[in-house]
Amino acid sequence: MNRASLGIRLVALLTFPASAALFALRRPIVGLLFAHGKFTAADALVTSRALGGFAIGLIGFSVYLFVLRGFYAHQDTRTPFVINLVECILNVIFAIVLVGRYGVLGLGLAFGLAYLVCAVWALQILNFKVPGFAMRSLFGDLARMLLAAIVGGEIMWFVMRAVPTTNDGLAALVRLIPAGTIGIAAYLALLKALAIPELDDLTRLVRRRRRA
Repeated sequence: MNRASLGIRLVALLTFPASAALFALRRPIVGLLFAHGKFTAADALVTSRALGGFAIGLIGFSVYLFVLRGFYAHQDTRTPFVINLVECILNVIFAIVLVGRYGVLGLGLAFGLAYLVCAVWALQILNFKVPGFAMRSLFGDLARMLLAAIVGGEIMWFVMRAVPTTNDGLAALVRLIPAGTIGIAAYLALLKALAIPELDDLTRLVRRRRRA
């Protein structure tokens, strides 16, 4: 497995649960951070919808930026320019289609979808440029990580809804802490069950950092 492929897997390993948590817990997160003073419950709801849209696109954005660095490492600046140009065009098109229908949620989705489409396209180009870049096995691993993240996110949402408190102010912590803890634990357990090797790679990397 070359470094580019391993790097993408590790980025996805950390980004998938972050995306799931931001989406599933978006309302108490916004309530904890901003529901003070003149920031009303209606404002929190609108902001949480925007956060939900951006959360969905987090994995595409992260992989997109990482893959572009791969082109720069091969002294290729033309390909990232073309991909960035297409991403901007898609962003505008998706925004025109989605914002009128979904509001700020559509704005976040427009960014996310544009980055996701261009991330997949960039991976295909990288597959031709980098010898030994196993794209099929990469997508297989990403699909299993996505499955684990979706299940973890659903568990976060159910736990959050089961806690009898509000989504605003410090009370939101009563929902965020158990929901986040149980959801991440479920995500890690599923990664183990699905035999995702990158989990061991990440563990070894963290241990080396601690020893350094």
